[in-house]
Amino acid sequence: LRLPTARMADASLDHRVLQHLQQAEELDGALLDEFYRIYQTERHFTSPIFGEILELLLQRLVNEAEKRLPTPPLTLMSTLACIRLISRQASWRPQLYSLTVVSALAAVLRTMTEAHIRGSTIGPANDSLCQLMSILLRLICDEKIDGFIEFKVHESLVLLLSAGDATILHSALTALIRLARIREDVRQSVCNLNCVETLLHILQEFYITTKRLAAELLHLLSWEAQCCEEIKAFNGLPILLNLLHSEDHLLLVEILGVIELLSREFANDIRALGGLPLVLSLLPQHVYPSPPANSTASAVASGGGGSAAQPTSSLARDASSLPSLPSDNRADASDAPSASVATLTGQLSTHIACCSALSQLAAVDLNALRIREANGICRISQLTLPRPNLPPELVTLQRALQMHAFRALRVLFSLELNRRLFKRLLPQELFAMFIDIRGSDRSISDLTQYTPLVDAVNSLNAKKISSYQASIAETNIAKEPTRFVREFGILERLGEGSFGCVYRVQKQGQQSSFAMKEIYVGNGDIFGETVQEQSRSLSLIMNEIRVIEAQLHHPNVVRYFKSFCENEMLYIVMELVEGASLQDH
Repeated sequence: LRLPTARMADASLDHRVLQHLQQAEELDGALLDEFYRIYQTERHFTSPIFGEILELLLQRLVNEAEKRLPTPPLTLMSTLACIRLISRQASWRPQLYSLTVVSALAAVLRTMTEAHIRGSTIGPANDSLCQLMSILLRLICDEKIDGFIEFKVHESLVLLLSAGDATILHSALTALIRLARIREDVRQSVCNLNCVETLLHILQEFYITTKRLAAELLHLLSWEAQCCEEIKAFNGLPILLNLLHSEDHLLLVEILGVIELLSREFANDIRALGGLPLVLSLLPQHVYPSPPANSTASAVASGGGGSAAQPTSSLARDASSLPSLPSDNRADASDAPSASVATLTGQLSTHIACCSALSQLAAVDLNALRIREANGICRISQLTLPRPNLPPELVTLQRALQMHAFRALRVLFSLELNRRLFKRLLPQELFAMFIDIRGSDRSISDLTQYTPLVDAVNSLNAKKISSYQASIAETNIAKEPTRFVREFGILERLGEGSFGCVYRVQKQGQQSSFAMKEIYVGNGDIFGETVQEQSRSLSLIMNEIRVIEAQLHHPNVVRYFKSFCENEMLYIVMELVEGASLQDH
């Protein structure tokens, strides 16, 4: 049993307040302040007398709202503080749910907001506004928001986004976020109030805590096409992309969610502004280590094969529906285990949001090609690997990341130019399951289709995992050349024929790739048996190549860039034509 405290035993104060509210025409602010001071640390108000006090306080507030607030600011603050205090008791809270009370709260909020925006408020008035915002947040948390749109509560909250007081601004952002999560019509109504420019300003100028809230609200509003159009109109794309340099995972997850939704209409603009390499830069560059040789991947990653719950919206929403992200990326050394889990949660959630954004961006063929050229396939592929030694509470999040990574790869596979690479990447049994995920873009995006694929990966033994890792490493176009021929570094062998080999190469100091043929000059079938025949044949071939280099330029003809001889080998540097072999058609 919970023993009554000394404060709760002070029944005389309770009766004095009740009698005062029943009889006095004007409120005694000092008496209410004493009541608040005595009970401010109390969490339970079960006695019926508190219900009566709350009812009378609300009636006073309704009456004052009808009079346009002639009550002095100090008395109003005391009234609101006592209402907030007693409403901690859930059993008395239904008194706040009536439309009459909501109308009064909305009227008080509107009047106080107008005064605050005009700059005519003083300390007590700002404190009253904070108390009122706390009461409204309590209603929103209870999902009792009937009348909020009718009485234009959201309009006052949007006006308060321009507030100079940090506490008021945070309360307004939090209230709008919770409202937008509860009802879609609230989201639409908020979008109609043209608050996007204000949110973009907050994202540029305020501290990280405020930026997180602004980004979360902008993410929710971006489900509306109108919001996306306004972000574009107010030059918001560069602002959002610049925020990808942040090290704060909470902020990154929300910004990536906005970018994903913007990609539905502005994927080309995001690519033109350099957004693709920025998103990819948030993914890890290394491949996770293999599990011990005597174990299977499922022992460290699958957690018994349970599937991750599918989110209610897009992939960036998954991160918010899974374990909470840390409020600060820095960890206290005295709390190393929990700090490690918090850091891993932030990393995994950010990677999930990256895969989500890339899935949407890759729906445009040119973006899919640019992602591949930026080594995106290698970076995304390594996220499909089981992750050993992961804390048990993060297993579900890791499985979700694997599904999201496979979904991004499946969208990239839809571009024919990328398909040859995937055949070398995935083990045969995984590739068969991978290509069986078919249908419209919407069905490809259905995460539940990737559960069997993730289960199969997590069931591979250590030897097969190592082989899969090696295949991923082979797709790494950022790897160091195996050798150089003059200024050309050889990255990989593309094919081999009767007369020689073809390699993917990069010129020193450049990122572009070329195809380079290597032909042995001593091949008698091509150049002849004698030295004279070989010299004459080589001269004819070189002259023909020079003519092609100088005169043959057409979109449908492979370009020749350079030819030279080195160590009895003829090398021809040509345009690299990506895509599948003719044998695949």
